[in-house]
Amino acid sequence: MTTETLRYTPGNSYAFARILYRHKGDDVVRKSGLFDPKQHDFVAIDLVLLNCERQERVHWEFDEREEKKYDGFIFRQIGGENDRRIFHNQYPVAHFGQFDDSANYRARPARTEQRITELETLKQENEQAYLQELISPYEDAFTVLGRLIGATSDDSKRQLKGYWTADEKAVINSVTETLKTSIETLIGKKLGYRGTLITFTNGKPPETLDGFLEPYIIEEAKAA
Repeated sequence: MTTETLRYTPGNSYAFARILYRHKGDDVVRKSGLFDPKQHDFVAIDLVLLNCERQERVHWEFDEREEKKYDGFIFRQIGGENDRRIFHNQYPVAHFGQFDDSANYRARPARTEQRITELETLKQENEQAYLQELISPYEDAFTVLGRLIGATSDDSKRQLKGYWTADEKAVINSVTETLKTSIETLIGKKLGYRGTLITFTNGKPPETLDGFLEPYIIEEAKAA
């Protein structure tokens, strides 16, 4: 007998993030889970804490039979300017590319009447900000942090050697530390880095993939 492992657990809270930056020589503030100091000037970290309220089975967007074979999740924001705002992850339909499951780790504000009104107001005031808000989802903050630390850490097999200058690497290290500290403040727990923990659904014990780093909550690892 196998036990399904959900990527998000109803009742638990999760941090989602966007990095705000400008392309060099450009005044437009963009929002993404990606950051490259060779191309970008850092502006800020945008973090939200979302509580997973429930899981739903959903179909793939291009499935004509609409078979509900995938997991979608509904979240509610905790605190912040938009306290209790609803967010969706792979809901009401799932979005996958041929070799891409990145949408599994993204969340967008639900298109409520309030949200539509806010976007219409933003469009009238700032066309560029409106477009950025439309195309820029939040990403699982641990995924964003893992991507950054994996590219720079001497312990990572994904380290990008020779790509950045010393000054550029200092910038990305600063952004990484800012994101890490911001997440720790938001969730009230300390983070560390370790080899990626691979879990299985067939009863096989978890395995650590050394050299492929991921952030983790230190106190949870001690209690395990």
